[in-house]
Amino acid sequence: MITEFCSSGNLTDYSREHVPALVGNTAIKIWCRQILSALHYLHTHNPPITHRDIKCSNIFVKGNTSTIKLGDLGIAKIFESGSTPAFQTDIFSFGTSLTQMMNKEVQITELSCDNDLVDIGFKPVGLLSVTDPQMKQLIDKCIDFAPDIVRPTALDLLNDPLLAVDVADTSTASTCAGSLSLNESVQDQVAGLLLQPTEVLMEFDSGYKKFWLQGKMSEDVSISITLRIIIDGLDMVRMISF
Repeated sequence: MITEFCSSGNLTDYSREHVPALVGNTAIKIWCRQILSALHYLHTHNPPITHRDIKCSNIFVKGNTSTIKLGDLGIAKIFESGSTPAFQTDIFSFGTSLTQMMNKEVQITELSCDNDLVDIGFKPVGLLSVTDPQMKQLIDKCIDFAPDIVRPTALDLLNDPLLAVDVADTSTASTCAGSLSLNESVQDQVAGLLLQPTEVLMEFDSGYKKFWLQGKMSEDVSISITLRIIIDGLDMVRMISF
């Protein structure tokens, strides 16, 4: 089997390398919409499919873009058409994965099947470290074990107002189940910060010391920042891409 190469690895490694405060909630919301869009596609497929192994190590980051890919369907289950699969396992696992994204906590357990977690009623310890009240409420919706609570579907979560914040496309999964593209809205936000793609954002000249900061954004939403400092004839340049 040949699959798409995702050069930035999985979300587990990515979250360890990037402090959540630097990644920001906007990026996490965009990731959530992509994961939920993939789940909605699987759950509404004919025949329906449950992934059964949603975790950050099975979610892959594509290069320097905001695009992620849901992978590893090794233990996915295909149900007969017309049956009513239990999708709550995938939703629960999405909630634990979101907890990990918010605070870099490792997965709550290495149990072989997340159905066991649903039966046990085990909430991730990392939930206590999630300080954003709206994100915490969203996670609670996914992992709530109250007898009278019906766990939301992927479409319900996509319709949650929280996930529509900071993105231009507020449509539900019905318009993006097959493929989700939020790059345009992200590009607009970043373009507003960078002004023109090649415009010098800051320039400082004190005679013996010169400083330039320049930003450029490509069509795939990757951003490159060039910092150039000249001190007493010594020219130093550093490029940062993300």
